[in-house]
Amino acid sequence: MAERPPDPDLDRDFARANGWDREYEAFDRSLDVQISRLRKMIEADPSNYLGTDGIWAPQWGLWFSSGGKQGKEPPADHPIRKVWDAWKAATSAKTVDEERKAIQQIVTIHKENVWVIGLVGETPSFGVVSNHMHNVPDNLISDEAFREEGFGQPAQYFLDNPQ
Repeated sequence: MAERPPDPDLDRDFARANGWDREYEAFDRSLDVQISRLRKMIEADPSNYLGTDGIWAPQWGLWFSSGGKQGKEPPADHPIRKVWDAWKAATSAKTVDEERKAIQQIVTIHKENVWVIGLVGETPSFGVVSNHMHNVPDNLISDEAFREEGFGQPAQYFLDNPQ
């Protein structure tokens, strides 16, 4: 069996010799971050809002998600179709503003129709509190639809004094 050559030392000279001394330009990623967070929010669980979760409008949701091959087709004038159109607009939007407008349409249609009425009050929400934990959003939402702390981008949290 052939021996593998030793790994080179990753030092400044090696980096320069291999073209790693190039100049790089910084760029503003704030729009990328906004789009990413918005997509995560609306994609966290669209079934909660589209009737495809099997809890409310299960046959219509099945019809929608199967492309009309299963389930039952809703009436042609039912507002659920506007929800689906808004969802299609949100997932194909080219700008954050277009996405927000489409998602707001979904919320507005739900507010006007009240298809789901919660029967159980809010349950307690627990979390870790530490003065050593940083970069946790102040307005973090604890809601199944947003997948709890996942919406807060936990990969960016850090401890300043881990022990």
